[in-house]
Amino acid sequence: MGFFLFVPTIDPGNLKIPDEQLSRLSKDTGLDTATLKNTFYGSGIACIRAHSNREPVEKLAEALSYHNIPNLFTRMEDFTGIPVLKAKKLIAQVNGIEIVTDKGQFSIGYNQPMAIASNIKWSRDSIQRSVMKAEQFVIASADYAFTFQAKTVTVENVPGLSNYSRTHNTALFLENLFKNGEELYVDSSFQRLQSVLRGGFPRYAQFLSKAIHSGFLKADFPEELLTEHKPEKRALPSYNHRIYRGLDLYRHRYLQNFRTIELKHTSIAWLLFLILAYSGIRLYSTPLVAAAFGILSLSLNIRFFQLYRLKNLVQDIPLSKLRSVSAGFVEVMGRIHGRNRFISPVSGAECVYFRYTREQLINSRDGNHWKTVEIGEAFSEDCYLDDGTGIISLNLKNANFSISSKETVYRSYDELNSGLVPVPGIHQTRYREEYIQDGRTVYVMGTATPVNPLRRFGEYLREIKKDKNRLLRFDLDGNGIIDESEWQAALPKLRQEFLSRYMDKGQSFSLMIDYNKDFPVFLISDQPEEKLLKKLKWKVPATLALGFLTFVIFLILLVSIIGG
Repeated sequence: MGFFLFVPTIDPGNLKIPDEQLSRLSKDTGLDTATLKNTFYGSGIACIRAHSNREPVEKLAEALSYHNIPNLFTRMEDFTGIPVLKAKKLIAQVNGIEIVTDKGQFSIGYNQPMAIASNIKWSRDSIQRSVMKAEQFVIASADYAFTFQAKTVTVENVPGLSNYSRTHNTALFLENLFKNGEELYVDSSFQRLQSVLRGGFPRYAQFLSKAIHSGFLKADFPEELLTEHKPEKRALPSYNHRIYRGLDLYRHRYLQNFRTIELKHTSIAWLLFLILAYSGIRLYSTPLVAAAFGILSLSLNIRFFQLYRLKNLVQDIPLSKLRSVSAGFVEVMGRIHGRNRFISPVSGAECVYFRYTREQLINSRDGNHWKTVEIGEAFSEDCYLDDGTGIISLNLKNANFSISSKETVYRSYDELNSGLVPVPGIHQTRYREEYIQDGRTVYVMGTATPVNPLRRFGEYLREIKKDKNRLLRFDLDGNGIIDESEWQAALPKLRQEFLSRYMDKGQSFSLMIDYNKDFPVFLISDQPEEKLLKKLKWKVPATLALGFLTFVIFLILLVSIIGG
């Protein structure tokens, strides 16, 4: 696919393209109205056509230009030569910014056009939250593109810098850039374009530089093509998650997934240790204290062998591409997606998985302390991993999660939607949440098992039926309803689309990663393999040392009991 045609999109707020205009566009371009709507409505930039031949793409560009719709007609070669440099240091100056790379130091004035983007969609509420969620960033000019990670780049010359958090410093730098940049564009198109550009984040960075150089980012839909409409009153989001309170809360917290008790027993052991140790001290009972240390020592030593085994697995098993993965124990990495996503009631993020705890501030004779009164969680039941070479399903319900990005807030997204805002400075409730956002890159280790292809085709048909715009192309009589005869006529075409869309993804298409009792490790982490391994390397000796220490204390207490 050497030729591309990109168009800006319309955020579907209170503006839309009239139906009669869409009909004229459909007639002139040869694209059905459903395709035009899916392309034009959204956020950022969309690719309306990609083809190896120049002629069909160029004709489509001419038709759009005739209707005054901005477009960028380009070749892959036009932007692959743009230098992409990795930024090591970001310096704010009076008249612009300086970016230090391995190739030297570069300056961009505030009066020059720049584009800022990340690998995820920016949050509307704060730059800080966007920076915390994203993994990669780009600052693009007309001639260069600079990529960086918030956790590794150094920031200088911005007020309020912290010595402890580079992520916080990156957010301050971007806030300063937003205040001073005279021609600044923010784009959120990476996830939408990555399957077309096929070059990962650096290729997307090159594309942004090309879009600036051509003036495409300045372009927008002319007002005469848009009409205002009164948006329908939207109901509050349906969160559709399980909530545990009271006795169910404790049962879920300590006894959930009892078959994977090998990964949960430390919580029970610490709970028993605190109860027995406290009782032993209050009652001056050495046997109770000894029992507390004995239980904890046993649990820690078992945990040591589990972590040691997990470290060896992560270290020894090679990371596989999904196209070549086969049934058995696998280690893969890719972007996680769910066809039935959830809105988190705490952060408002669109997730494939979230888990939160709600804590209440309790006043007692011993002082104030936080008590967990509710746990909520949700899993996408139709979830898959995509690394660009193939896709594979994930059964999230049986997974253990290792999530580094956890948030603590004192008011939830649900409460804000309901109009409940706590009094500033007074916090009686707090929420702790971990979640995996749709499109996040994750590391997965588990057992790949075969899945019936007929189930895949059924999932694809359900996906089609939920999208009315995609169904309309099979409405042969134009009555807005797909009857039985039209649906039967559409099935062969849908089967061909299904095969062309999925079967070229490799053998991983017919597999699912799940828990297997013969190889009881199913881990999903938002950290790459290197960081996870680094974390395990200090956890293993620390667990061993703590287990040995508690065992020594247990032996000393046991000898004192026997000695009388």
